[in-house]
Amino acid sequence: TVDGDFGANTLAAVRSYQSSHGLAVDGIVGPNTKASLSSASTSVPAPISLTSSACPTDIKQGEDDGCVTELQELLNAGGAGLSVDGDFGPATLDAVESFQGRHGLTVDGIVGPDTKAALTGGGGGSTPPPPPSGDTLTKVVAYAHDIENGDAESGWGGGRIQYVWGGGHKGSPGPSTGTCVGDPQSLSCTNPAAVGLDCSGFARWVYSLAYGHDVLGSGPTGVQIHEMSRVSSPVPGDLVFFGASSSDTDHVGIYIGNDEMINSYDTGTVVQTNHIADGGHLIGYYQY
Repeated sequence: TVDGDFGANTLAAVRSYQSSHGLAVDGIVGPNTKASLSSASTSVPAPISLTSSACPTDIKQGEDDGCVTELQELLNAGGAGLSVDGDFGPATLDAVESFQGRHGLTVDGIVGPDTKAALTGGGGGSTPPPPPSGDTLTKVVAYAHDIENGDAESGWGGGRIQYVWGGGHKGSPGPSTGTCVGDPQSLSCTNPAAVGLDCSGFARWVYSLAYGHDVLGSGPTGVQIHEMSRVSSPVPGDLVFFGASSSDTDHVGIYIGNDEMINSYDTGTVVQTNHIADGGHLIGYYQY
């Protein structure tokens, strides 16, 4: 809503824009964010069908034309959340790699014949179920259960999702290849093309589905906890954090009641339900 008020929704939109454009995610519209916004407001190339002879066989990072505009629109139809500007930059590369990983394609960031076919005609996987009804926290729990069960969601063709260190922290929420940066568990980094979610990547995706935008952002648990308010009487849908303290977190799950949580728990597991006691040292329950 255009009302001239820089409120919570505008702040969330600014942070989401900064995250997807490789800017410092601070919610402040400073010189760098202003310059990026100004550049994004320039004329966008008209979309060109990826299967047209006007598009190269392989569309790669660095291209800036209508083929990329079409690519970005197709990726957004799957929930990528890209700014459509016709520029194949880092955010578009992340979205392409995530799409390839989710659809069993070679994860190389190059939009060749197989990736084009998956984007334009097939490889879409199962149809996502209708969005859950109820208040936002009810939707959080419903989406968490759906993902645990392997149901399709926007941007995900369906299937149980494995734990991957750094998975879910690309420019847009959802399963992705991991970072493997600072990973103390080397097993999760044996396959750099593996697609999945870590604990905070899972929480980020579920909350973005329920709230309709990327409310938690791409940061780890230590960033997420400071987006929340601690509560003494948790309700299903709240987040539960673990670690030494609120400034030293190491795990997060989605509380579903009865001392249980749904989470992306550890290397070698898939998104699953665990007892709260399995999470380690409990910091507390937090609500957005």
